[in-house]
Amino acid sequence: MFLGLNRIINRFVVDKTMARFRERNVLLQKKLSEYDAEMERLARLIAAEASISQQLESELRVVSRKILTIHGFATPYCQSPLRRGELNGVSQSNIKNVNHRPLIHE
Repeated sequence: MFLGLNRIINRFVVDKTMARFRERNVLLQKKLSEYDAEMERLARLIAAEASISQQLESELRVVSRKILTIHGFATPYCQSPLRRGELNGVSQSNIKNVNHRPLIHE
C-alpha cells in the first residue's frame, strides 16, 4: 500500500512539474516571437540605413566633382568634365564670389 501511495505522489509531482515547464515554454516561445519581430524590424532599419548611406555617398561624389570643377581641378573621377564657366547651367557670373585659389593638399 505504501508503494502505491508513493507512485501517486510521484505522479502528482511529475504532472505539476510538467505543467510548470509547459507554462514556461509558452512564455519563452512568446518572448522568442517578440525578439524575432524585433530582429526583423532592425534588419529593415539597417537595410534602409544602408540605402540612405549609399544615396548620400553618391550625392557627396556629385557635390565633390562640382566643387573641384569650380576650383578648376581636373580629376579622373569626373565622368563628363565641365568647362570652368559652366556648372550644370550655372554661369560664371552667378558664382563670382567663389575664391578660385587652389586648395592646399596635405
